[in-house]
Amino acid sequence: MSEPHSTEKVPITDREYLWAKNVDTGEVALHVGPTQFQPSAADRIVIDDGKGGFMDAPSAQPRRMVEVSDGQYAVIFNPIDDPQGEPNGPFKEGKNTTAKLRNGTKSMVPGPCAFYLRPGQRSPSTSVPPSSSRLRPTGSSSTMARAALWTHRPRNRAGWSRFPTASTR
Repeated sequence: MSEPHSTEKVPITDREYLWAKNVDTGEVALHVGPTQFQPSAADRIVIDDGKGGFMDAPSAQPRRMVEVSDGQYAVIFNPIDDPQGEPNGPFKEGKNTTAKLRNGTKSMVPGPCAFYLRPGQRSPSTSVPPSSSRLRPTGSSSTMARAALWTHRPRNRAGWSRFPTASTR
């Protein structure tokens, strides 16, 4: 595994992405695969700190895109202002410029689709639209969003709750 502050090339395969922060300018760029990212001495690979900011990533490994199956949806916090018909806006392979976000709002993205998260966004759940009150989650996804998947099962007395299982790909 590469160090997060390494200047070695980082391969980003299809359906992967990473965020790189330039400490000189403060710009956080999105890099979407398939490509290779060559960090400069001023670049740091970062992740969401959960508080609206960024922190250095524990490793230089890219993250998987959020994948939403048919009949499911994902919720994006701070969605892009103008998605232009794409689940989370258009992108190109390699470095992408920052996009204007609607901070403090949420957006629902229906499946099937796969998308990356832009700097400043998070997606805590992937769900099946409720068709009854008997829904319980069955597991968690391997995406950065740690998406909970929902299926029809009897509800416990306490209501809905999460039962994590082994990660799936």
